[in-house]
Amino acid sequence: STASTTITGSRSVNASATVVPRDPDRDNGVGGSASINASGWAGGAATASAAGISTAGQSGDQVTVTASATGGDGGSGDGAGHAGGKGGTARATASADSAGALVDATVTQTGGSGGDGSDGANGGAGAASTLTNAVSGVSNGGNLTLSQTAVGGNGGGSDTGVVGAAGSATSSLSFDDTKSTTQSQSVTGETYATGGYGGTGEGGTTAGGAGASATAVSS
Repeated sequence: STASTTITGSRSVNASATVVPRDPDRDNGVGGSASINASGWAGGAATASAAGISTAGQSGDQVTVTASATGGDGGSGDGAGHAGGKGGTARATASADSAGALVDATVTQTGGSGGDGSDGANGGAGAASTLTNAVSGVSNGGNLTLSQTAVGGNGGGSDTGVVGAAGSATSSLSFDDTKSTTQSQSVTGETYATGGYGGTGEGGTTAGGAGASATAVSS
């Protein structure tokens, strides 16, 4: 699934793009589930991009741009030798440009969770989420805030098989406002990362999975 938004205005601008999975069937971003002795389908990929441009922004005006993408969850698997589907990947970007207003660009990117496994099937792996400079902006003398959040998908559970691995999360943001023709009055950078949960062991002898790593760097 893909969502893309570009809004251009003379003063305040608000632009957003959001992609999330819907009901658990193969047509809506979530992998289809196996009825018996088969693996689940992988979750669908999600891509969201948003851009907002203000051509004559003034003090007190605001340009707010948000993009959010969530990968579809994997379908459940059934039977030994099979597994739940992998979580779908996600990709999100946001950019904001103003001629002097308050500028805020925000991205949230979440990997899909792995499908559960039953009757001996393994759990599916959660999708990793990696963001590298997914937000950008130009305020031309205004105040600029850039924020991005990466969330890894959860691993799928299993009754007597192996639980799914959790998706890791990495968020890295590096921005140099001195390269702007007219530098911002202030610049705020925020970056967050949350690793997914390990799959849940549902049987008496099936251990739960370890949570995934998370790394956030801002410079």
